[in-house]
Amino acid sequence: MIEIPEKLEIEYYRRELEDRDCRPVTLEDIPTLQPLIDHMIALTMSLNGSGLSAPQVGLYVRLAVVMPTPEKAHVLINPEITGFGGRDLIAEEGCLSIPPGTARVTRSEIVHLTTGTLRNPEAAERTVHKGREARIIQRQIDLLNGIFFINRVSALQRSMVLGKYSKWRRQQRTGGD
Repeated sequence: MIEIPEKLEIEYYRRELEDRDCRPVTLEDIPTLQPLIDHMIALTMSLNGSGLSAPQVGLYVRLAVVMPTPEKAHVLINPEITGFGGRDLIAEEGCLSIPPGTARVTRSEIVHLTTGTLRNPEAAERTVHKGREARIIQRQIDLLNGIFFINRVSALQRSMVLGKYSKWRRQQRTGGD
């Protein structure tokens, strides 16, 4: 079973989090899924985010929530991208684990996906998502695979984002401007 901490908090970026694998959600995890999902949705909403993956709260399982609008949440359990479609689109992206920086990232307009369900995490339900929702899904699945948005941009953009992030972290620790 997944051990859920009393309070979920964002785990901020560290280099050693890159390329970290998440284990699949299993049938044994079912009793903890709904409370964890509820906490993840509440945290995402409280931070005005558009998605959150389990590794962003220190839980290394293949689970994410996608919220293209505050009223709409999708749960991704053991998601796998099975195909892409449409055009490649460039848009500004950020990450709750690397505030406050953003960078322009190229993502597919359409994503084909298989996911498990709350009753059977090992199922393979097929879905197709477009536009902003597809972008958020791709970003969350990247995080499940240990890939941050800064891994998909130029070295210059990465350096700029990490520079802003380092300054932000220092300010958080010292409480200064």
